[in-house]
Amino acid sequence: MSVNKTYFSMLAVVIVVSLLIGACAANMPPWIEEPPKSDDTIYGVGISEDIASMQLGRDVAIANARNALAGKIQVSVQSMIRTFLQQSGTMEESRALQFSESVGKQVVNVTLTGSDVYKTERRGDIWYACVEVSLESINNAIHTAARNAAAEFSELKAKSALEDLDKAIDKLNLQQ
Repeated sequence: MSVNKTYFSMLAVVIVVSLLIGACAANMPPWIEEPPKSDDTIYGVGISEDIASMQLGRDVAIANARNALAGKIQVSVQSMIRTFLQQSGTMEESRALQFSESVGKQVVNVTLTGSDVYKTERRGDIWYACVEVSLESINNAIHTAARNAAAEFSELKAKSALEDLDKAIDKLNLQQ
């Protein structure tokens, strides 16, 4: 009898926890599970609980959404897998030990020029945010960065040429 009570008690706990998790997921805005899609805009979503204040919770949700958006644009992924295998004992009674380890890291480093908060919503103590950036803004940022890099390169070449000219003049002055 006590086994049945324990079984039913555990089953009841599992059902209650499942219902709570389902209720939390059902309480999310639909645009969190399926962010908007567009041919000319990229979206990212983020979630945060109220931390110290409502404003900070909202800000963290927006920051998480921007991080998700940046991850869609560019992400550097590093991973490492190590495997260790050891065997000991005699042929009849050998024992083997195998150990595998997998480590991964993702780093996002993107300047989001032109990203805007598309939508935020608070349900209970949870903030939901969606941010967007247009492909036109991304293209403009890339072109601006390329122009700036070309200008910096030209400035560096001009500075180098002037230094070479100064050295040549100094060399001529020393020969006279």
